Amino acid sequence: MTRPSFSASAFTDNELRVPFLRGLQIPCSSNGIEIAVFTGEVHLFLHETVSETGHARVKAMTNAQGITGVGLVTGDAYHMNGGTQEEFTFDVDALPFDYDMVNNFHVTSSGAAGNIVAHETLRITYDADGNATVTVVNFHADCK
Repeated sequence: MTRPSFSASAFTDNELRVPFLRGLQIPCSSNGIEIAVFTGEVHLFLHETVSETGHARVKAMTNAQGITGVGLVTGDAYHMNGGTQEEFTFDVDALPFDYDMVNNFHVTSSGAAGNIVAHETLRITYDADGNATVTVVNFHADCK
């Protein structure tokens, strides 16, 4: 495999606004367990720095942008906010490379019976050419 050509201390910024449309099982709604459908947008920012020796450092940041949901049984309105920031490293010689990042969002509702935290697992995959793609692997909620 040929390593992608990176110059000394090369960096790339990738900013994405990803449409968000997902169902989420709320374990502590005003009616017990129910499904809420959420829509909005997730803002994803990847800052990638690669040294001339091929050591890559990625700073990944996400946050919810106007994500709201409605309970299919109760009609309760839900609001999702918050985000996550992580850093990870890898050697470009190790491409392709996968990294799983867990986003934690706070979910509020006047009808909910507890504090709800939604967990979204994103898989960030770099192909052999160093191109990144992001896939949702899991999405679930807990009541605290």
